[in-house]
Amino acid sequence: MGHLVITTLKRRATPIIRYWTGDRARMFYESCPCGACYRLEVRGRQESCLQVGDRVFDLWDLEEIMEGISAKGLWAAGPLGPSGLHFVVESDELAHSSLEGNIRMLEERYQVPLQITLVPPGTFYDPQELLSVGEVGKPRYIFSAEELKMKAYEKSLRL
Repeated sequence: MGHLVITTLKRRATPIIRYWTGDRARMFYESCPCGACYRLEVRGRQESCLQVGDRVFDLWDLEEIMEGISAKGLWAAGPLGPSGLHFVVESDELAHSSLEGNIRMLEERYQVPLQITLVPPGTFYDPQELLSVGEVGKPRYIFSAEELKMKAYEKSLRL
């Protein structure tokens, strides 16, 4: 895993030398469907990563964990102590009793303690805002442990 850096090699584009994009990427030396002899996998922005202990979790990893608990709602993640992950998940379908087995399986798979906090739908945004024209933005998934304690994820999504 490394950082994606771009340099133009021809005169046709604006000269860019070692432009750091902020994206994490890795290269696979295997044939690509486009015909190239390698494949580039861009894993997202460095600032959208969550470091827990000596491990880095990007949004791909966090979304994969959410798929493992069948969470279909909005979610936020932050650190749980020095070595765990805390997820806050909007859901009216999930129950803590049905999560226990999935959480244990995911903890074993990722070798990290997990805590899942279920909150009702509408916690991350006000449903009335859907009817008004307002600020448009991207959802925020990563929060610090202090922000999770203060419930900073509540109404944090601007649609």
